[in-house]
Amino acid sequence: MAPCSFATASAQLAAALPLEQQLRPQPWRRAQRPRRLPACCPVAASPSPINRGASGLDVDGFRPTSPKAWSIVTKALNQGKVKLISPSEAKLQADRGIPVIDIRPPPEFESSHIPDSVNIPLYRPITGWDARKIARRAGFAFFGVFNGTEANPDFTSDIQATLDASRSKGAVLVCNIGGSLEATQQNALGRQSRSLMAAYELLTLGFSNVNVLEGGMGAWSKSGRPTEP
Repeated sequence: MAPCSFATASAQLAAALPLEQQLRPQPWRRAQRPRRLPACCPVAASPSPINRGASGLDVDGFRPTSPKAWSIVTKALNQGKVKLISPSEAKLQADRGIPVIDIRPPPEFESSHIPDSVNIPLYRPITGWDARKIARRAGFAFFGVFNGTEANPDFTSDIQATLDASRSKGAVLVCNIGGSLEATQQNALGRQSRSLMAAYELLTLGFSNVNVLEGGMGAWSKSGRPTEP
């Protein structure tokens, strides 16, 4: 039998294959790159939604205190023009009718708060005893904290009920420390805080003109301004 060429043998082998295998795309073919949008058609960025879980807040599936989550949050806060304002600026905004929302736990709010501010806690004491909540309690206890907290499931609805009528005015958010969006020696993305996390959530709800009290309640007290009760 006369020897056949490589091309002839390849053709015979291909003909012997089932039709669906003959038509199957070859794995070494280069995939086409996705077409880029022209520069005149920018895609608007929006904050990533917060998904609540029994163990706390998640940002795109990341723990809110993780570097990845904080990177997402700071980007959204900067794009949303969230500002950290001084106690004097916060007082001026309150005098103009902009709501002051204290997101600290109720016992801290009841101990001392800005006059006429409203308490809507971002976190609450852990409730229930399912496996995830037991694990969360254990995590706090490992660091000597026996009054651990979890995300307040009513935060979003309470915020909307309180601020919906004045949505365009925005709000001033207050926690203990205020946080920072400026780079520090420890973190190029600033300092995390609960009021900044709350500001991020307000952005996801469509609020604008959201500000955070710089230095938190501690800075307000040090400024000599009145507190209640």
